[in-house]
Amino acid sequence: MIQLEGFITAISPLHIGSGRSKGTFIQTLDYIPGRTIRGMLGYYLYKNDRQLFDNIGIDEEKDISRMGIFFKNAYPVEENGTTVASPLILRWCKRCDALFARERDERECKNVENNIPCLHEGKKYSGLMSLESIRDRKLKRQRAYSKQIETKCPITRTGHASMGSAEEGYELSPYHIESISAGARFRFRILVKDDFADKIIESLKNAGTFYGLGGFRSRGYGSVRFDLVEKSDLKAKIAKRTEELSAMESKLLVVNSQMILKEGDESVIGFDDTFKEYAGKTLRSIGVEGTIDIDLTDAKISSSVARGWSLKNQNSLSELIPCIGSGSCVRVSGDAEALTALEAYGIGEMINCGYGDIYVIGDLV
Repeated sequence: MIQLEGFITAISPLHIGSGRSKGTFIQTLDYIPGRTIRGMLGYYLYKNDRQLFDNIGIDEEKDISRMGIFFKNAYPVEENGTTVASPLILRWCKRCDALFARERDERECKNVENNIPCLHEGKKYSGLMSLESIRDRKLKRQRAYSKQIETKCPITRTGHASMGSAEEGYELSPYHIESISAGARFRFRILVKDDFADKIIESLKNAGTFYGLGGFRSRGYGSVRFDLVEKSDLKAKIAKRTEELSAMESKLLVVNSQMILKEGDESVIGFDDTFKEYAGKTLRSIGVEGTIDIDLTDAKISSSVARGWSLKNQNSLSELIPCIGSGSCVRVSGDAEALTALEAYGIGEMINCGYGDIYVIGDLV
């Protein structure tokens, strides 16, 4: 496997649909889901390179061993940093954003500035942050890029938009599109089989230019540029990261994107045996031995709703799925290589289109 990393830059305003709207107001997400990148590239390959579309397994939705490409969520970034979901277990000072060392014992911020202790209370933060926040022990929020709202007035051969109601005989109403302003940058990560890497790089650039990303592309939205920063062998990356994790005495696993776990037709919200079974399934599928153990002490779990999109169903919304929310976290132990492989691939359902992404840090609490 080859890991591709780089940046997506919005050339025109970008609308990433959330799967829901409020009346005539159509919201956008603050980030680009892996499923959106998959949809763009899948459509491009289906129209222009059917052989690559079939060979790479981009439309595979269940069998990990048949997936030749994995898309991860592209989060907004400043400069060249990495953005992650903030662990829900951590607390940060309300005043100076310093990290509180312990969940229970520390009630006041011990940070000292200009020989004056801060002494403010802490609070938890659920949202995106720079990965440097962990290293520097100081919260660096990843703020969303500026947005804009445009009002569109549909015109047909038989009528046009009006502020009147349907009861008054006016069937067309103005609608309002929220979008991320041009110039926004997002960091992407894609795993792809070695034989297809070069073709995928070329296809990403072409698809971003000629097809676009997100919604309302026929109205001028969604033109993007893919800039590749690093093309690396995944085995070498895993070996290096394994050394780093082996040096950590304790570890905290953090859910970096919505994680879908199922037992039959029912969704599972929690780090239980189902979670370990899915982790084992990923490891077996990629040929990695080893197991992980979980310690539910101080585990923090939030729930969310994932929106499943199927390439086999004309890239349309297929289901709404209860899932584990980003920022949920649990202490883990076990084989370092197994944890590193799970960082690379993910855990749960639909890990090939952005769901189930995780990262591991030294346990700061």
